[in-house]
Amino acid sequence: MPSLLLALLACSPSSDDVPWDTDPDGVADDTPGDDSDLPSDTDGDTDILGVEGSDALAPGPHVVRRLSVRELRHALADLVGVEVATDVAFPTDVRVAGFDQHGEAGPVSDLLVEQLDRAAEEAGEAWAARAFPAVERSAVASWDGLHGCAVPALGRDDDMWAVWVADPLVRSFTAPAAGTYVVQLEARYRHAEWGSEDGHLVLRVDGTQVTADDLYQDDRVRTLRGVVNLTAGPHEVQVHYVGGLPSEDDFFYPGGTEHLPLCYLASGLAYGDLEVRGPAASRGADAVDVLGDVVAALASRAWRRPVAAAERTRLRTVVAEVLAHTDDVGFALASAAQAVFLSPHFLLVLDTTEGGTAPYPLDAHSLAARLALALWSSVPDDALRACAEAGTLTQLDAAGCGLLDQVERMVADARFLRTVEAFARQWLDLDAVAASTPPVAGEAGTLLLADMADETVALVTAHLDDPGARPLDLLTAPRSWPSAALAAHEGLVRDGDGAVDVAAAGRAGLLGQASLHVMGASGTLSSPVRRGIQVLDKLVCDPPDPPPQNVPGLPDERPTPSDIVEQLAQHRANPSCAQCHDRIDPPGLALEGFGADGRQRTPPVFELEIEGHPITSYDDLVDWLRTRPDTEACMASWLATHQTGRTVTPEELQATGWLDGRSWQALLARILATQAFTHRTRPGVAP
Repeated sequence: MPSLLLALLACSPSSDDVPWDTDPDGVADDTPGDDSDLPSDTDGDTDILGVEGSDALAPGPHVVRRLSVRELRHALADLVGVEVATDVAFPTDVRVAGFDQHGEAGPVSDLLVEQLDRAAEEAGEAWAARAFPAVERSAVASWDGLHGCAVPALGRDDDMWAVWVADPLVRSFTAPAAGTYVVQLEARYRHAEWGSEDGHLVLRVDGTQVTADDLYQDDRVRTLRGVVNLTAGPHEVQVHYVGGLPSEDDFFYPGGTEHLPLCYLASGLAYGDLEVRGPAASRGADAVDVLGDVVAALASRAWRRPVAAAERTRLRTVVAEVLAHTDDVGFALASAAQAVFLSPHFLLVLDTTEGGTAPYPLDAHSLAARLALALWSSVPDDALRACAEAGTLTQLDAAGCGLLDQVERMVADARFLRTVEAFARQWLDLDAVAASTPPVAGEAGTLLLADMADETVALVTAHLDDPGARPLDLLTAPRSWPSAALAAHEGLVRDGDGAVDVAAAGRAGLLGQASLHVMGASGTLSSPVRRGIQVLDKLVCDPPDPPPQNVPGLPDERPTPSDIVEQLAQHRANPSCAQCHDRIDPPGLALEGFGADGRQRTPPVFELEIEGHPITSYDDLVDWLRTRPDTEACMASWLATHQTGRTVTPEELQATGWLDGRSWQALLARILATQAFTHRTRPGVAP
């Protein structure tokens, strides 16, 4: 594979590159015109999702960031068709405003560069295997015939077959189309008990030699690889072993002399799997151009835009450089694909729009790229790319190819759920559940922590996947989906769908989730302070300032539930503590009906109020959150920040005037139709 430096040089922009949207090969400039293609606040509802404006949220500046590790994995999987780099130990992404896809996130470390190189190499090989697929892959034991030898193998040894050798071994296959094929076989010659000389292997297709190699008694595995042009239809591979002739004493008669002809044994000879891969382009003079076009098509998908002529030339150069040293077409494709995946055009989120200093609309391809990252954490699919190429994506509704048309299609796709899962985990800091004190000892406790986080993800996902579910509905959700082990731990009974009636159990809604209770604990003790801060941060968007350094913590021992009520009352009696604890304690104590292990218990008796609303129980807390005007704006602001890549405040959303009980999906579509998503400003320029 090419080095990281070679790959970057092959695909990095140079000073003489022409912009992709002025490609002399005829790629049209898709930059939208004025704002008339986008709705205004006076347009009224123009879609079933309830979008009626575009400038309610101002755009932020374009900030170049890299793909998050999560986006990188999803994009590579969608481009290659299989999961890749699952065992690559990427460093943990930095989160800004809670999310890894924020425009200010994504620093690059030396470790990340090293792991990106490894992931790109693996992805390139996986993509080449699909672009230049194997039509046959089989072990020697399944070959069609041994021409007189009855025993094909003695068994597997290090994934290779020890072979009884006589006449050529034969394998038939069918080429699906005319083109170039690679025939490959691994072989090893460790030692010979019969026959004293080193061997020689010849690989033939339809009787014509395509490659040959010597095998020495040194235990090294050698790869025989040949390239051959074939017509569509049946063909035959023959592997000829040519070794020292055995003496008369070395003859071996399988099953006895009365049954079969003689064979001789080269006991050190072993074959790996035979592979026939193809078809690819002709090996004629146009091979580099044809293969280069195959790689350019990949680059266009990976880079989320058309590829410029100069970029195509550099990709062809990578192919040509590899083919100058080997006939392995698959290796050439894999090398060029690695260069594509290491390019800044793939790894970085770049804005290709030629905009000014004022808010400018993204061109269709940049908008498609943003949409795919926002909804799928990946690259645009063919349908979204087609809408971008048609130039209609900058319109709200365009016969299935407008912005809202595509949002509706993409939200219905299974790839949306993986983005929702990431949103839930990052919004609620669910990765911190794993660092909490396990509710029971041993591996079972560790598994329960993971189940708790998964239950909350499932709850949030179910709501965002429901076209009618609203943000405030999450606070009173009557059903949840714990694992069997977690339900047993909490004393709950699951129905046939694996759901639990948590409303009947007295723990309805988001705040009844065990994941939040174990995070809101200090060791084996619940912490109303931590839980109160969680509520104010995640649902009110107004967390308190950190406490002064000289403020003592709560005692480590708490004989009765009433003790914590008294201890917090003492904090509130201190004027320096009251300003924060007057707001922290009511929601924190309302959650004391749950232990540090996530189980329900008898709550303490207390009477407090917050913002004039009395709080004496869990239900009072939920009622306060549902009736206060800022809760919906806070929850929506987390979604808006996640989707737009810039920090969106609840105050900004309230100023738009279009919250008013919309569903999660309607809010999502509304956010994606605003200038905060469809427009950009230059860095340092106020919107």
